Amino acid sequence: MMKILIILSLVLTSAVCCAEWEIISIQTNPFSRESYNGPPEVEMNIEIRNTSEKPIYIYGQDFGNDNRYYQVESFIKEANSSVWERQNSVMCGSVGKIGWLKIEAGETIHTTRTLYQEYIGREMILAFRRSYSTGDSKGSEVLLGPFKIPEMNKTSQRVDPAVKDQPSKQDDEEMQAYSKSLMELTPGELLKEAMVQLQAEHNEIAIDLMYCYLSELTLRSPREFGVYQGVRFKLASLLMTENRMEEAAQLLEDYIDSPLAERESEAREMLKACTLEIGGKG
Repeated sequence: MMKILIILSLVLTSAVCCAEWEIISIQTNPFSRESYNGPPEVEMNIEIRNTSEKPIYIYGQDFGNDNRYYQVESFIKEANSSVWERQNSVMCGSVGKIGWLKIEAGETIHTTRTLYQEYIGREMILAFRRSYSTGDSKGSEVLLGPFKIPEMNKTSQRVDPAVKDQPSKQDDEEMQAYSKSLMELTPGELLKEAMVQLQAEHNEIAIDLMYCYLSELTLRSPREFGVYQGVRFKLASLLMTENRMEEAAQLLEDYIDSPLAERESEAREMLKACTLEIGGKG
């Protein structure tokens, strides 16, 4: 979970809806996970509805069988200050198809996120990319909020992100063993294993592990963020070799737009190549 401190220069209202979207349910539940010794965490479940009269697309990952992951990020306001902290999310795993997911008029989607318990009571803003067609390469960003993170109201069972985003139809023993092994690895171990798999030319497994590393890492220092950026760049390069240009383009855009992009000029050239390739497929 990447965290960057920013100050929003936007005028925000107290409503939790806009012309196209509304938050209809927010629920915060306590949970714990094994092999974790950090600050206490909570799980927040949010339901968002398309209130417009037409279909809208949200960027995310489709695993089939109505199993979807929507890339909804958030800003959390620091206590006693005007600074908002961005909580980024990253796609984890390469099984699902990444791109625009269609949300019908009146349809409600569900998103779950993990937060530190100390954030309860603070203000939050949700952020996600939306488009009106699958041909839109970038779309635009929607900010929904602010609203207060509610108190915990009941207990729920923890579902590890490395498991819940796997398609339900793939329940064979090999997939179960692989998912279980991911749950037991720390971010550092995920990255080390990714490099081992990459050296063995098991690119698909390496991509999975690198995605999960980016998703699980909590950044607390410039050095950690520098490593994070390096993995972002390496993963984008690997995705390009696998001809997964849309995923690579998204990572490169995030890399360029973030601090400590030491290979920015090279990343921009790679992004141009991805854009040309994506345009040629259209």
